[in-house]
Formats: sequence, structure tokens, C-alpha cells
Amino acid sequence: MTVSSTDRAASIARLRRLAVDGRVSNQHVRDTAARLGVTPRTVRRWLTTDPHHAPERAVVDIGSTTAPVNGARTGANARARFEITPEHLLAYADSRSVREAYRQLARHGQVDCSYATFARALARVDPARRYGALEGFPGMSRNWVYLRTTSPHRNHSLHVDHTHADVRVLPDHRARTAIRPYLTVAVDAATSLVHAFLWKTPVNTDLVAAALAEVATERDYHGVTLGGVPEQVVFDNGAENYAAVTHKSADMLGWVVSPIPPYSSWLNGKAERAIQLVNSRLTGRAPGALHVGTTQDGKRRVSRTCRRTPTCPPCGRGTRSTWPSPRLWTRSTPASP
Repeated sequence: MTVSSTDRAASIARLRRLAVDGRVSNQHVRDTAARLGVTPRTVRRWLTTDPHHAPERAVVDIGSTTAPVNGARTGANARARFEITPEHLLAYADSRSVREAYRQLARHGQVDCSYATFARALARVDPARRYGALEGFPGMSRNWVYLRTTSPHRNHSLHVDHTHADVRVLPDHRARTAIRPYLTVAVDAATSLVHAFLWKTPVNTDLVAAALAEVATERDYHGVTLGGVPEQVVFDNGAENYAAVTHKSADMLGWVVSPIPPYSSWLNGKAERAIQLVNSRLTGRAPGALHVGTTQDGKRRVSRTCRRTPTCPPCGRGTRSTWPSPRLWTRSTPASP
């Protein structure tokens, strides 16, 4: 596939903007290569031959767990030293055995060294992370060390997350049973602008793609420009967080994705806080909120919506004889401002 010089320059510029301390992530390289229809090796060659490329900066995986050795050989003929990556630690955490992890990685072609080399590289890893891997994925997440980053400009990073809204609603005028809708939030990391979407059906690729397209649409709000195409999309890399749906939706739009490691929700804290913000607003004002505080006698106030009947609509204007018992249904009222 032939790539135009304009697309090549734009892709290289985007990778440079997403680089951390001058180093480009392998994940971003693979995503860019898949989008342009070339191999990751070609994209790395473009980065190396780029006029703005700094010779002292190597294009490596920023997720490397060990530092380069002082006094190591450099140059074109120097042999690259085998180092442990997060993928290797994931296999180690899954098997809880160095030899079994090596066999599993070698079987899938993810290591091309001897067992002794793999064991020495694992011994060079930070002990806190190595022993954390023995405790499984939660133990690894408790020992991860990460850099706190700040987005340099608007539309640099878009944080996305999905959950259930803390409110029950009637999806349309024909529905007789209230449902708990699904909530999707998209937050701009630089400006903390929150985009929230409610769905009456489970989240799927088309819905998330439509939400991302809406976020990317630029509009003017009293002289302030909102929206725009983000440089990368950050989301939780877990099945319960609809990671595959978000990844496929971003691919449909040709965006670069940056999934966070499993069990590391704090790396997507902006989206988590946005969900709490939206749910707190719904809880404080919506009549069908699930968590609406406590009553005057200290009991938890719970809002339950009964089924719609010809004599008792959910609005509460039916006959008193058809209303639920006060012991089963405590009507929720918004807190006074």
C-alpha cells in the first residue's frame, strides 16, 4: 500500500506529540502501522529518518521495566539487550512460575532468547514489581510505577469510560417498566470538559462510535470552540469496561488508542471522576434517582418506580388505592438548594 507524503508526515508528527521523553510507545507504532496499511518496522524507519529525529533518543517501548546498562555498547553493530516487558510480567503473574512463563512466551513466539537469559532479565526487574507479579494481577497493579502526565493542549487525550447511571427512567412513552440506562462519558484531559451520553440499550460499537464522532465535532459556544479530533483515546482495558467496543469504535474513526493496563483504574481517573460527577447530579435532582440520601429518621431513602397502569401512572397522579404501600415505596424529593 502506497502512503502519501502528507499522511506520512501527519502520522509521524502525531507520534512525536504522543512521545514520552522523546520515546514512542510500541502500541502507538503498531496502531499507526495498522491504520496506514504498513508494517511497524516501516513506521520505525520513518521515525529514525525523520529530520526532527534526535540521534540520542531511541525508539523503544516506554513500558520497559529495566533501565539500560551503564557502559553498554552502542552503535549499529551493538546487539540489543533482552529486557522484560509488561507482557512478560503478565505471563509471569498468570503462571506464578519463571520456567512456565518462559515456556508460554516461547510457545507464542514472544521471546527469542534462552531460559537463562530470560531469568537474568527477570532478576534485573524492580523487586517490588517482581514480587507483586507473584500475587497476580491485583498485586502487579499495586506495585506499578507510572509517570504523572499533563496534557499540553486541548484534544491531546480523550478519556472514555462506561457504566450504569444511578437513575431509573422510562425509555419511551410506550414503556411500562423503568430501566437503568447505560452511561458513557468522554473527558478532555486538558480542559476537563465532560461529554455524557445515556443509552437505553447495552453499549455497542455503533453507539460508542456515534458518541466519539459527536465529541470530535467542533462547535462554537459563546465564542469558545468545543470538540475536535483527539490525539489519543484512553480507556480501561477490561471486558467489563467494554474495552473491545471502545477500541473498535476508535479504529472505525482512525484514532490512536492507549488502553491502560488491567486493574489500574486510577490511570483513567478523569473518566472515573466524571462518572461520579454525572451520577451525583442525577442523584441530586432526578426524580428516579437510586441514591438520594437519607430520611429524617436516618434511614436510607430509596426510590422505586412502580409499573405503569391505566389507573396508576408513574407520575403519581393515580388513585390512592392503587399506590404502593408507604412501607415499600418512599417517594424521593430533591434536596433543597
